[in-house]
Amino acid sequence: MVKTFLFERDGLFHLMSVNEDHPPVRVPRENIEKIHYVAGIAKSALRMY
Repeated sequence: MVKTFLFERDGLFHLMSVNEDHPPVRVPRENIEKIHYVAGIAKSALRMY
């Protein structure tokens, strides 16, 4: 699941989906084990097989 971190407030992380078909989500801080930085995501049209 790749999300964009928007902000944290009142113990909730507010995340926006990279895919525009999904709405933003709020996740309680205690439910998050790790957050990883992602430098970029290659679209399938750019992949070389």
